[in-house]
Amino acid sequence: MTSSSPPTRSMPNDYAGLSIPRRSPSRLCAPRSKPLPRPLDDQAGDRPRIFLACVSEAQGDLRERLITEIGDRAQIPEKIPPPWEHESYAQAVAATLGGADLSIHLLGEWPGPKIKDHWETSYPREQAEIAMARAVKQFIWLPEDLSIEEVEDPPYREWLRELESGPRKKPGIELVRGSTQTLIDLVLDRIATLRGCLETPSQQII
Repeated sequence: MTSSSPPTRSMPNDYAGLSIPRRSPSRLCAPRSKPLPRPLDDQAGDRPRIFLACVSEAQGDLRERLITEIGDRAQIPEKIPPPWEHESYAQAVAATLGGADLSIHLLGEWPGPKIKDHWETSYPREQAEIAMARAVKQFIWLPEDLSIEEVEDPPYREWLRELESGPRKKPGIELVRGSTQTLIDLVLDRIATLRGCLETPSQQII
């Protein structure tokens, strides 16, 4: 028997909390057996260290594509979480950001999975906020067709509005609205700039 109820707008699996997405466990912020992110390689020479933040399920394919496009141009540690508990998770994020040259945050309509014992916010949002409190350069991307007024989660909607329209919390925050290709082009350009800054004098062409 078919239901006579009117259709409702579906939400990604992660919106309701920490329910495990039906996608592959390697995608997005699904739990893994490893408790901490892979450390960045201090011997990687001119390869910048990129913190690529956790995303909502809706942005998962884009995150994976960006990793592919970056390739071996930069170091990207394993995504956080895990760990899932707020205190240890926040410490892991701060430690990883402390060794990063750039943090990248892909935001959109959905806030992403809620923090296990800190339900008022989500992992993607808090990672952006932790980065804002540190000196690391920060690249924040919003889809060009995102209507903030149509975002359904009220606290997240207000946060996005303030993020886009309010004063920047520090120098070094770059917020861009654009297409997927614009995102990729800009990220690769920023990485190329960082690589130029990291070259030793013997590596530079005179």
